[in-house]
Amino acid sequence: MKSDDQQSSSEIIIVRRGGHGDHDDHHGGVWKIAYADFMTAMMALFLVLWLVNVQDDETKEAIANYFNPIKLVDPQTSNRGIQHNDIEQDKKSSLDQERRDNAESEKSNATEEAELMHDPYSGLEKIVQSEHNAQNLTEQQFEKGKLVGQGTGDSQENLQLGIEYHDPFSPYYWRKNVVSSQKAKTQKQKTMAQESAQESNSSESSRILAKELTDLIKETNNNILAHVKPIREGVMIELMDQPKYEMFKVGLSVPTAQTIDLISSMAGIIAKHQGYVVISGHTDARPYRSNVYDNWQLSTARAQMAYYMLVRGGLDEKRILRVEGYADRDLKNKKDPYAVENRRISIFIRDPKSEETQEKSLLEKEKTL
Repeated sequence: MKSDDQQSSSEIIIVRRGGHGDHDDHHGGVWKIAYADFMTAMMALFLVLWLVNVQDDETKEAIANYFNPIKLVDPQTSNRGIQHNDIEQDKKSSLDQERRDNAESEKSNATEEAELMHDPYSGLEKIVQSEHNAQNLTEQQFEKGKLVGQGTGDSQENLQLGIEYHDPFSPYYWRKNVVSSQKAKTQKQKTMAQESAQESNSSESSRILAKELTDLIKETNNNILAHVKPIREGVMIELMDQPKYEMFKVGLSVPTAQTIDLISSMAGIIAKHQGYVVISGHTDARPYRSNVYDNWQLSTARAQMAYYMLVRGGLDEKRILRVEGYADRDLKNKKDPYAVENRRISIFIRDPKSEETQEKSLLEKEKTL
């Protein structure tokens, strides 16, 4: 009996446990995702530390200002209350920055104009080429947006025409339209009567030239306001600014690409007809004076640039009789001296027959004397 107890106490008890092969299945792989996020964060941290160490002080300051744009943290302690000094300093710095920007803009414009005057034909070609490249890029982006399905808003035709929305149910809408339409109709009738009287006195060659130029303007899709009318002495072309479009840069004689294209196209038609050409530039009554120009010099410089555009389009420079600048002494709209249509370029093609008539009359006067 005793031996049986000793034998039972000395027995080795073996507990067999499972291999736990489903350990991963039980806990899943969540720890792997957390570990990957941790390693990504550490990599980003060391990347930022390396970039900060590589950059110079100016770049660091720019980055700091980007993340602290309104000075949430001010390293300098100040007295309690509103910081008037900071406000005044901000105003002063903004004014200084505006002056610097204006000075840089004037310097850049003066440089561009000097280069254009130094080599006008090459400069005009660069302006046209850069504008065409920009238009091609815009069209490509527009087509890409259409393919992707992006909204394009109003159509280009509506944007170019500048169509505005008016409420047709407003009583003022109808009154205003009736009054303005009556005034426009009266003015149009007067203008048509004057033009018809002038056309009746013009020659057949002048009317043909005027019609060809008018057809060209209708075919050309641009923002320039252009009028062509035959008169007794020849054909008068007037190219005028519009409220939302100017033919030249403000205060400069640098033309836009549309101005260059239109005047160059006109030159091809004028070259087919006879007669001397007189070019004149006009400004409005707004007083203008810069380091380079006043109104007299500006109008003359723009007329000179129109001369280069005509020659670029194929007109013989020997046919250009005069290049004149009138400043604000010959306003198109005398009732409103500041109107945009006063800023214009006039191109007058003299009728050879009228020149012969004038010469004959001068000879007759000399004989009588």
